[in-house]
Amino acid sequence: MKNILTSIGSGMQSLTTYNFGIVQNKVFRQLKQRTAKLLSESDITTNEWAVLGFLYDNVLGIRPADIALTIGVERPLITLLCQSLEDKQYITLTPDVTDSRAKKICLTDAGRRYVEDMEPKIRAEMRTYVKGISLSQLYTYYTVMKAMSKNLDDQE
Repeated sequence: MKNILTSIGSGMQSLTTYNFGIVQNKVFRQLKQRTAKLLSESDITTNEWAVLGFLYDNVLGIRPADIALTIGVERPLITLLCQSLEDKQYITLTPDVTDSRAKKICLTDAGRRYVEDMEPKIRAEMRTYVKGISLSQLYTYYTVMKAMSKNLDDQE
């Protein structure tokens, strides 16, 4: 058992921050570019896609500040994204019943249909990129990234 742990430790020591960063950046950039290409056919950006997906999962609507916090962007960007998505009739802004000064963002029926149409297309495209990677490995990757995101949020 000690030899396995020693091997893992040695392997991790040779993984430099710059090597980790290079791989992380390459994968992120390529996945984002390929997703952007699919979304561009309907004039949607990857940031707009993130907002639409988040709203899809929050059926009762959500405040812009909560969206910004969750997807890790500044609130003014959410305002711009929401203006664009509202122009495309994918979202609607409604008064928040708990605070009349605040607005909630909700998907329209067209926005919901768009997410339901695009999600399988993007997943199909992504399947080729995760070839040879087990569901367990993908879930571990997601879990690690989520934990790192939380750690980063906790430091802000």
